Amino acid sequence: FVTVYGGDGGKRLVKRAAVCPGAGGSTLANALEKGAQVYITGDIGHHTGIDAAAQGMAVIDAGHFGIEQIFMDFMVEYLPKALQGEAEVLRASQGLPSSVI
Repeated sequence: FVTVYGGDGGKRLVKRAAVCPGAGGSTLANALEKGAQVYITGDIGHHTGIDAAAQGMAVIDAGHFGIEQIFMDFMVEYLPKALQGEAEVLRASQGLPSSVI
């Protein structure tokens, strides 16, 4: 189950995404400040998601298990290959702000 706030129906090319594998409300401002166009998180409040969308950033709430146990390890391996070296993947250690891709 995934909840999506905002977006344009997939018409816009995303060049910068932020990922927070846990509850994303506390690091959302950092993602906005860094220019993230989409924020992928394991948990975000309804009003926080709506507020982010109003500021032009889509939010994908994919749930804690999907993000923490599956998604992060997969994406660290997948993105550099899929983007043929055109992106640098930065993964923060636990307890630090979300990674910005």
